[in-house]
Amino acid sequence: MALTVPDEDDVTRGRAGDTSGVPAEPHRINSVAGGTALLLSVVALGITVHAATGTPPARTSTPAPTLMAAPGPGEPLPAAAPAPGTQNPADRNAAQSAPGSQSAPDPLVAWARQRAAVYDIPEQALYAYGHATTALQATQPNCHLGWTTLAAIAATESNHARYGGASIAPNGQVGPPIRGVPLDGTHGNANITAPGANGRPAYVRAEGPFQFLPDTWKRWGLAAGTPNPQLTTALTTGSQATGAANGNPDNINDAALAAARYLCADNHDLATPAGWTSAILAYNHSGAYLDRIHSTAIRYTGGYAKPVTAVLTSGFGSRWGTFHNGIDLAAPIGTPIFAVTDATVVDAGPAQGFGLWIRLRHPDGTVTVYGHVNTMNVTVGQHVSAGQQIATVGNRGDSTGPHLHFEVHPNGGGAVDPQPWLAARAITYAAN
Repeated sequence: MALTVPDEDDVTRGRAGDTSGVPAEPHRINSVAGGTALLLSVVALGITVHAATGTPPARTSTPAPTLMAAPGPGEPLPAAAPAPGTQNPADRNAAQSAPGSQSAPDPLVAWARQRAAVYDIPEQALYAYGHATTALQATQPNCHLGWTTLAAIAATESNHARYGGASIAPNGQVGPPIRGVPLDGTHGNANITAPGANGRPAYVRAEGPFQFLPDTWKRWGLAAGTPNPQLTTALTTGSQATGAANGNPDNINDAALAAARYLCADNHDLATPAGWTSAILAYNHSGAYLDRIHSTAIRYTGGYAKPVTAVLTSGFGSRWGTFHNGIDLAAPIGTPIFAVTDATVVDAGPAQGFGLWIRLRHPDGTVTVYGHVNTMNVTVGQHVSAGQQIATVGNRGDSTGPHLHFEVHPNGGGAVDPQPWLAARAITYAAN
């Protein structure tokens, strides 16, 4: 599978003056550093975790977000990676990088070394994302966190700890330290203060490669080198770490792990559109930020998204005396349907047997078909991005129950079995 990774312009563009956000909940706020401006992208927050100045504005209603298809987990991480907390990740990296090292090979270190150039991610940063992902997969498996989401956030926040010429030391420490602008209430930013020198209030800045506010870090920070069973307990229970176990937001290993904890809080299931969307909006309640993280994460997965959250009820091939040109994916009426990859809409409307259908033509000429849809979100000629919602599941036309009929036509020709085509793009469906 060809891999498309973000261009530097995609992941380092500043977001000064972003006006798409809405006030975030006071206990779930994080700051954001754009690559060229390091400005908070959530507008007019007027609130903080513990130390805001002023009174939070009244909240009337928050528009329901447009759901995004959950980006895939990306290429699999080495299954034999050491259990989290068995050894400090910084120590493992340093030991295996030393000339003549005789330490036991860590497959995650080898994976990061091999793949860093492919993704244009520093080796230590890629290792940190993988380590945090394996830790959460072991302790909170229902979160379904993928390293691609962590990578997308770090790409957007700090260009993988490279903002302003910063780099990552062998122990994971990022220097010079990456700091956001003072949150002084200007330029649409929040007004957040904390006690400073001589007891005078000082404006807070977001910190580190994942740009945490100090109070947010105090609650969710965790040293990646914390030994088991303490690390497992903290990750499993969500308990607050104190002292040295609280880690350092300027350390890429600690910051990636804290971001992973933060995303998986509140029982978010990042394998579902609603869970992934909610988790990212908890990190930063901004529509523009959501779009950026989604598009970047999709690129790290190779540019493809799952078309619907559903179960497989009928396959490709002969059925009931006819030939079934696609697969049937059962889901409740109204379930979002997403473009499997970037495309142009070539049909959107009535179709014999389907009631309503949508056909997309992709850059390589492949046409995908989405049949029996209930409602449509796109029009003919419109360009759509991978994972963008195009319709909802319906029961129109010749249908025995709510489902998506999905077809794949390479080069616009005859239909092929969608299951191996999807599997080659890391998308699979379980049979009912």
